[in-house]
Parts: sequence; structure tokens; C-alpha cells
Amino acid sequence: MVDVVDQSVGRLIDFLNDKGIFDNTLILFCSDNGGCPFERTSGRYLKPWDSKSYWTYDASWAHACNTPFRLYKQNQHEGDISSPLVVHWPDGIKAKRGSITNQPTHQIDFMATFIELTGATYPKQIGARRLDPSRRKSE
Repeated sequence: MVDVVDQSVGRLIDFLNDKGIFDNTLILFCSDNGGCPFERTSGRYLKPWDSKSYWTYDASWAHACNTPFRLYKQNQHEGDISSPLVVHWPDGIKAKRGSITNQPTHQIDFMATFIELTGATYPKQIGARRLDPSRRKSE
């Protein structure tokens, strides 16, 4: 899977370079948060590649895969909430190429960032559903 992702990212970069827009293209590459602690209970007699199976590693392996962070998904520790994010946009980000920051962010920041960068307008409605970012869920 890592090899396929690497090849696909390489093809994307080649395409953007061929079009002359690589340095002015915002690319965000992030990971899911934390290891999954769920046991292999559902479909445990099925093979992992069977679409009806639900294979995962258990809590101890989830904890180990998040090393050096503490715990895993469903917890508010680094093992659940810390996720790597690689950002590329030389024409838009005024930081030293290859630099690393520990500035926290959240995936909910992505949409607001994309709307601001593109000059788009936040939709007020999608289909019959009214969108109001200022309303709380409890209202």
C-alpha cells in the first residue's frame, strides 16, 4: 500500500511539474489518527482479505504502533490526537523549505483554509439542508 501511494504521489508531482504549476499547488498529506484498539471479534474465522471480515489488531498492538505516544484511538492523549501532516506550497507558504513546525492544527481547519485561499463562499445550503456554522448542535 505504501508503494502504491508513493507511486501515485510521484505521478501527481510529475503531472504538476509538466503543467508548470507544482510550486503553486497546495498539497496536504496527512495520516489518520492513532492505532485502532478494537479486537478481532466480528468475522474472526474469516481471512483478512474477505470483505465480510473485520480484522484489526488489539489494544496492546494499537498502543505499540503509536510509540512513543501514549494510548490510541478513543483517548485524548497524543496516541489518538497527534497525526503527521506534510504540506507543500512553495509559492504560498513563506517558510524555509524542509522546515518542521510543531504548531497544532485540526482537520476542521482545512475547509476554512481552502475557502479562504480559493476565495470561495461558504455554502448556506446543500440540497434541503441549511448550513449554519455559527449554530450549535444543541440548538
